[in-house]
Amino acid sequence: MKTQIPTTLAVILSLGASSSLTLAQTSEPRLALATSHAVASTSSYDAAAARARIAHADELSLSGHLTAARREYAAVAELQRSHNVLSAEAMWKLAELYHSERSAQRTAATLHELAMDAERFGDPELQAKALLEATILYNNARMSEKSISCAKRLDLLMASPHISDELRAAVGSRIRRT
Repeated sequence: MKTQIPTTLAVILSLGASSSLTLAQTSEPRLALATSHAVASTSSYDAAAARARIAHADELSLSGHLTAARREYAAVAELQRSHNVLSAEAMWKLAELYHSERSAQRTAATLHELAMDAERFGDPELQAKALLEATILYNNARMSEKSISCAKRLDLLMASPHISDELRAAVGSRIRRT
């Protein structure tokens, strides 16, 4: 399944069936969104309740209550982590809010955290996308050590057979332009 979702950071990245996220070019202050990936949990987890909370956070964000929206996205992410669920959507939306406030450092840190979670859950495509965005944003925030660290991890990940050729090409194109 392929979908397109807008981001501020330049190219269309097309995903295969293993992940449900695609990055696309836009000049708007937005980052890519992702849908949550449920992973077998060890306790009861109500995915519908988590989706409802994300929808509520979306409403808060749209109505200008950004602090409350951030808290809700962060709470959903923590809830999902505690139930062994990859919180991709909540983390991307949290990063999107930070980005809309022009906080490259917070946005990058959130995406870096998502990349680490994606690695733990075995989603190399999501990990690569989050690392790519974090690399660029850390660089924009003049945090070269963190940018270089993310870039090195991304470079290693690009050698993985689990990364699609499309994503590999898009990452290469983005890195060359920055």
